[in-house]
This record gives sequence, structure tokens and C-alpha cells, in this order.
Amino acid sequence: MLIALLGGFAACSDSEKNETPAPAPADKLLFTGRVEATPDEGSRFEAFAEEGIDMELQEAGEGLYNLLMPEIKFVPQMPWLSIEVRGLEDTAQGEAIRFEVAETIPYFMGAPYDSFPISNLRGEYNPSTQSLVVDFDCNTMQVHFAGTK
Repeated sequence: MLIALLGGFAACSDSEKNETPAPAPADKLLFTGRVEATPDEGSRFEAFAEEGIDMELQEAGEGLYNLLMPEIKFVPQMPWLSIEVRGLEDTAQGEAIRFEVAETIPYFMGAPYDSFPISNLRGEYNPSTQSLVVDFDCNTMQVHFAGTK
């Protein structure tokens, strides 16, 4: 039985070298940094800041990116959520990535999260410094993220 098993493995082996190696995985645009959230005047929330926050830019088609925030919150009372902003148009030239949207609905658990629209969203990836800066407003908070790869 062992001989039959070894014979089966030998029959399945490919003695010719594959001249086309598998492509290397795409360079992930994953950034770790600090989020700071400042309340608007009259907001019922307090300022909030946290280190070690991840954000990722993920290609979503020709010239489009999704912004993933796998674990984030903007005020101390908010639970940690995984939020995604889809379909951001890259307006930069070259390797840089730049996007700006007046208002958008984020996604939470794959569904639109209409209760908390994001406005004044601006972001820029600088390839020379390997850094990402993102600013937006959510509810009564102004959110700023700065991170590096």
C-alpha cells in the first residue's frame, strides 16, 4: 500500500520547472498611526485620541480606492467598529494617492451605515514618506489620522 501511495505521488509530480513564477503579492497600503478627534463647539462629546490605529487603502477598480478602518472609534463612548468608505476617486498623479469627498455613507458589517454620514473627507498618501493623512467630520467630531507603513 505504501508503494502504491508513493507511486501516486511520483505520478503527480511535475519534473519540469515552472518558468513563470507566481506574482509577488501586491504591496499593501496598510498604515498604523494616531487618530485624534476634536469636538465641534457645543458638542456633547469630549476630545479623543488613540495610538496604534490601522487604516488601509485597498484598490477598488481603475482609479478607485476603499478606505478601511478595521478598528476605530471617534469618542470614548463609541464602541470599536470596523468601518469602510467605498469608491474614493484618486485625483493624484504618479504614485501618490489623493481623494476628497463632500459627503459619503460609510459601511459597517457590509451594509451602509446611514446613521453616521462622513463629510469633508480628505486623504493623501505620500509615497516618498510612506505616510497617509486622512481628515473628516463625523457627527460633531473632526477626525484626523496620520500614519505610516
